[in-house]
Amino acid sequence: MIKPLYSSCGIDPIACASYVTFIQQTLQTILPQDFLSALAEKQDLKNNFLNETLPLLLWNAPESAPCTLCVSLLCHADLTSGVGRYLCDILARWLVPGKFINISCIRSLRFSFDTHSNLPLYFHQVLLDIETQQQLDIIKNNRENIHKEIRLSIMAVRHARHVVSVKNLSSEQKKAIIEENITSVMVPPSKTLGHSVFDQIHNFWLHLSSEDKIRQIQDQFTPYFENRPKIFDGSIFQEIRHSILLFGEKFTGMRDLRHVSRLISYQYLFRKTLMHEIVKAPDERHLSLKILRTQVVNSEGIKVLGVLGAMNVLRENELFEERHIEEAMVHCFPLVRKVENSFLLDRRSHDPIRLFYVEIEKLDGSAFTISEMKELKKNLPHTLKENVESILHPVLMPRNEEEIMRNILLLSQQLKYISDLPQVILSFNTQTEQSLQFTVILLRILRDEDLPLPGVFAASGTELKIEDLEVKKVGLLRKRYPKEANVFKIFLDKRKFLRRDFTIDLFKARQELSLELTKIFNGIRDFNGGILSKQQAVFQALRSLVKQPTSHQDFLLENFFYAITPPLRQSLIAPTSLHTLFCLMQEALDADYKEVFFLKAHHEKDQVLTMAASPLSCIKEELSALLIKLKIPSSELSCTTINVRGIYCIGYIYQNRDPHIRSLFCSTLLSCLQEWHTRVKT
Repeated sequence: MIKPLYSSCGIDPIACASYVTFIQQTLQTILPQDFLSALAEKQDLKNNFLNETLPLLLWNAPESAPCTLCVSLLCHADLTSGVGRYLCDILARWLVPGKFINISCIRSLRFSFDTHSNLPLYFHQVLLDIETQQQLDIIKNNRENIHKEIRLSIMAVRHARHVVSVKNLSSEQKKAIIEENITSVMVPPSKTLGHSVFDQIHNFWLHLSSEDKIRQIQDQFTPYFENRPKIFDGSIFQEIRHSILLFGEKFTGMRDLRHVSRLISYQYLFRKTLMHEIVKAPDERHLSLKILRTQVVNSEGIKVLGVLGAMNVLRENELFEERHIEEAMVHCFPLVRKVENSFLLDRRSHDPIRLFYVEIEKLDGSAFTISEMKELKKNLPHTLKENVESILHPVLMPRNEEEIMRNILLLSQQLKYISDLPQVILSFNTQTEQSLQFTVILLRILRDEDLPLPGVFAASGTELKIEDLEVKKVGLLRKRYPKEANVFKIFLDKRKFLRRDFTIDLFKARQELSLELTKIFNGIRDFNGGILSKQQAVFQALRSLVKQPTSHQDFLLENFFYAITPPLRQSLIAPTSLHTLFCLMQEALDADYKEVFFLKAHHEKDQVLTMAASPLSCIKEELSALLIKLKIPSSELSCTTINVRGIYCIGYIYQNRDPHIRSLFCSTLLSCLQEWHTRVKT
């Protein structure tokens, strides 16, 4: 019925024949009768028992101890190297936690059926000594979980190796796999070693291998692993075991076992890829993403999308949790929601990688179309990177009394008539976890009928609360009406001013405070808010020129506008010119970058607008060096620099009445980028 897949060269085939016969007899006892019948009739085996049942794991059922526990495994032989060692290790170490079970016998064979020689299989049988009834009872309780874990591990490892073997890998990905295998051959991770005498001696000998020796053999291993990218060391089983424990029984119980094995294998591959990318570029954000169609058991047949990803955090104070991922999903696709109990996050201590999985469904219950999946795959990576939140430490900044007295004196000089509006200076002070704190200096002419400041706030019905109020008299108007100086703190809810990337829109918070004070006092003069108001007016005019702006365009437009330097130019440049430059930037974001850079110019009266862009960050240094050489006055040149989805966009507004000089500026930019492109290629 079977034939072994080992070579007879170097061994006695007659002596091994009895062993092969024994394995065949064992297989006849464990394989289902319908499968044996299909085998005898030479039926196709690819679409029935093998794909549906393998890996097959069988246990005997001893009733009392001492006894021998027999565990038999039948699985595919391709892409499962190391499974025998893994099975022995997990059975000996984890059947009875805290107790190492002795293995008395191991039988294994790599073979194929005579009638189906193109389907290599692997049989492995382990006999373990169970000494006490207590051990046997523990094994009976743990057997179901261990059984499921072994099957998941084997399926996940096979899928991971299959993905690597069929996928067109880049040279960097191949290099990562090569380095992993060489390291595992020379110095396997110590966490896969136990504490037995054999393992300690083995570990001792492994440490005798130095890094120089690893580098010497790397060139010899490289061709072999490039030709066989599907190879992974047997330690892959131990690495995947962590993912199985993370998923848990409730999650795996409600999902198809093969779908869960795919998730685990992709998590393993994502981690390996990102670790290599982090070493290569530690200061950049890296993301691996996979979108899978699936179906949750007991969900009335509703098709959902599983989103599996891995991303690194750059600093210890960065947060990337469930709410950040869910907000990114809703931002890309507003009509979806998270499937209940479908979120998983692998966040290990001292590990910069965050592995996550979540399932989403449409609000109307319909299935996702191919175009919707493509759109999600295109936009989600950038949105996830933008949704990483940074935790800032509270700032301790003692109040500068000298500056406050100087501002009080300055505002007092502005109050010259009894009808003058209250003079106000608003200064941002600090932030806490929940609020933003502003210091307000308010001077007013105090009439006989005027209420004290707390009474004015109470009568207005405002939600603002005064804290740490200080009231001073700083002189008289017409020798009768006191000039009253009020210094106090106002707290605003910080959540109202969080932008999509979790930065705080401080200008918006200040503007809201100024408007609220205007309502309370029926008008104020915002002494230090004139330029800010002008900037906001220009921005609103620019925003009105954008047709039907989406939330993403709003976010992009804000970043574009407030990145303009010098900052004073934000309130001086015509909104129509800014809109033209913004449209050029959107063209740059849609370019294919076969030529590495994008450059386009738009000529207007007395000025020229140019937009340069590239996925390479060094374009910024190249253009900055050029402008230093050109020595253009800041009064003539405005610039905005923004990074969108990994594309570095640099826009210029050059004001000069001479059209020849404007043309020379554009041609100089083009020549500079062409030379830079040539250097980059070489």
